[in-house]
Amino acid sequence: AQLLTPEPLSGWRQRTLTAPAAAALEAIELCSGEHTMALTKRDGRWYLGEGTGERASEEAVAELVRGVGSLAVRDFVDGGPADLAALGLDRPR
Repeated sequence: AQLLTPEPLSGWRQRTLTAPAAAALEAIELCSGEHTMALTKRDGRWYLGEGTGERASEEAVAELVRGVGSLAVRDFVDGGPADLAALGLDRPR
């Protein structure tokens, strides 16, 4: 099949992520290696961890969520790899 444009298909893909509004979320989990940090929303307020009473900064949570929107896709993978673990996609949440 001949393409209508010489540009690769990856050039047509969106390279920015769309971040949801912090108000639309109920929980956030950050994972790095073996370390995990959770933020949960109860009664409209953000808390550190799942069962703690320690409040999280509303502005810091909003900034964290907005930061997702500033991330950019560096590369796309062609096709569907048989080994999702090789891409870090073997444990979706």
